[in-house]
Amino acid sequence: MHSMKKEVLLIVLCILSSTLVTAHHTETTQENDYYQSTALKLILYGTAVLLALTAIALLDKKASNITKHLLFWCIVIIIIITTLYSVTSTIYINHRSATRGPVHWHTDFEVWICGEKINLEDPTGISNRIGTPTLHEHNDNRIHIEGVLEHLEDGSLQNFFKVIGGEINHDSITLPTNEKIIKIINGETCEGQPATLQVYRYFITNPEEKPYIYQQEKLATYEDYLPAPYSYVPPADCIIITYGPRQETTTHICESYRVAENNGDIYGS
Repeated sequence: MHSMKKEVLLIVLCILSSTLVTAHHTETTQENDYYQSTALKLILYGTAVLLALTAIALLDKKASNITKHLLFWCIVIIIIITTLYSVTSTIYINHRSATRGPVHWHTDFEVWICGEKINLEDPTGISNRIGTPTLHEHNDNRIHIEGVLEHLEDGSLQNFFKVIGGEINHDSITLPTNEKIIKIINGETCEGQPATLQVYRYFITNPEEKPYIYQQEKLATYEDYLPAPYSYVPPADCIIITYGPRQETTTHICESYRVAENNGDIYGS
């Protein structure tokens, strides 16, 4: 009777374990970060359960053959479920994504408010990022797109500020910093002078050959700006966001572009 109770308990444990590692799959969302984080949780949960079952098998020296077989098949089931979910979710999000698979794009940026350079909030924790696994910043003045974009607009400048806890639109900007949240709205002044929110883009006109040639343009609609599809900056873009007197060009330039120009790797047209 005692052996029968133990075997029933193992069956229940196996069922609960399988339910645990598949629980997140029953939720619905359109965010690719959800599937990526769920796959990671699956692996972690599955590993924890496998370790527990393995410990039971090793410590219970008096376990019957039936008990050992139940433990074995429970372990096999968890491994299969975890592997299948990881593989199928990866194939699924790649197939339905706008990028048809993972990308690794960067864009450098600087924010200047009334002539003062603003540093965004520093990341904390093991992840060392502000934002999501796919769209984030590492306290390096660089927009990171690392993963799969379900829609291209998911990587827009507007969405970047949203995921880091800020906001940018046609007439205002909200910036998370270590000290406070800074919000600037068009109509305010800089040292008594009329000011407005403006965004400039440095981009490479010949990304296939060196030395690179760059140009600067002022973006009329900057909220929907999408980073150029490059990993290195340059040839990836440099974005300058300013709040100050209206100007058609800016003298500010990202450090990556400045260093490349000093090294003779790029020059302005």
